[in-house]
Amino acid sequence: MDNEKGYSLPMIMILSASLCMIAIFTTERFIGEKPFYKAVEERLIADHLMRLALIDLDKGLATDQILVEESAVIRYPNGTVNYKVKTRSEDTITIDLSAVTKNNHHKEAVVYYHTGLNKMIEWVEK
Repeated sequence: MDNEKGYSLPMIMILSASLCMIAIFTTERFIGEKPFYKAVEERLIADHLMRLALIDLDKGLATDQILVEESAVIRYPNGTVNYKVKTRSEDTITIDLSAVTKNNHHKEAVVYYHTGLNKMIEWVEK
């Protein structure tokens, strides 16, 4: 210990400076990616709302509770879904969906429903 003559201080300074730089870099990276994570979360919520509405519409169309040329709003805890049921041909029904989350993120899609098979056959996002 008597012969060190300041050898440990430069090593500790270099080590602490590198640890501080790593901490600053990871914090800056996290703050930069936070809006991206929020946008992805809103998109997933809108997609989930549309899938919930499709389940409800599928049940309604299978039991003839929902009629052609009908439009309505389905409300869920995380947002609302507007839908309009149209006819495309004799055995295919076109459904226009528009989902809006609580934070006003919009998503639209068109769904084709086959009445003979009683199931959704195609999903097209706008």
